[in-house]
Amino acid sequence: MTGLFMKETKVITGGITGNEYNKDQIFDPMSYVRMKREPLYNNKRELVIPVRNRKSPQFRRVLGTRYRKRIGVSQADPTHGKVVAWLKRKLQANRLQVEISVKSSGTSGHNDYGRKLIFCSGAATQYGWLSENECRILFELGKYIVPDIVGRDIEVATPSYGHETVIIEVIQTHFPDQETFFRLLFLSSFGYLVIFYFVSPEKYSSKFNHFDIDEGIMKLRPAYYLAQGSVFKYGEEWRRLKDQTDASWYSYLTNSYFKYAMENK
Repeated sequence: MTGLFMKETKVITGGITGNEYNKDQIFDPMSYVRMKREPLYNNKRELVIPVRNRKSPQFRRVLGTRYRKRIGVSQADPTHGKVVAWLKRKLQANRLQVEISVKSSGTSGHNDYGRKLIFCSGAATQYGWLSENECRILFELGKYIVPDIVGRDIEVATPSYGHETVIIEVIQTHFPDQETFFRLLFLSSFGYLVIFYFVSPEKYSSKFNHFDIDEGIMKLRPAYYLAQGSVFKYGEEWRRLKDQTDASWYSYLTNSYFKYAMENK
């Protein structure tokens, strides 16, 4: 096949509803209407369209949307995968409202810590939670990252204040490499909230992440996160020096910000 489209034969998933479609449904009137109401993706998260060819109904991939080069590496430790699956189930459970809060210094300045709410999936939002290959984020020239968990409000087209997209990176054996880190930092400037969820060996959490469920609200309390283009730990911003290079800034964070968490989680 030449031109803008290539034949695609695998099971297709709706980008909004998560419904699965196959080529036998293309001539079913109700199924076809549902297909037209949402973007459709193959198992590589490439955009496809249904083609109503009487002899050969099929889905075709739209060229130019291919995920070509992954940024960063996957965490192969089995504990990591178990934690991702477990945390996703908690976030999805019974459509619980999710709140994310962080420590903030009290007015006294003498270790009088309160908490600051930085995210809430309230009644005016409808969040869906995806994991790993379900939530690739595409950048230029086909480069992409694969966050562990992504939560997004399916009622809005793009992240914004009050409708932030939440990225949770589960960190067990290694933290994000330099390129992945700066991609995440970039996203945090445009309506994304990035949580670094550290886990201890054979555990589902660490002293740097706490959560509980109270009256139908799942409350997540991370220590490490990225927001509004800045790096935070316990509510305090870690500022970059003026004219500091990416390599120098990342090296500093590696040997302080990330090192402390990895050695003490």
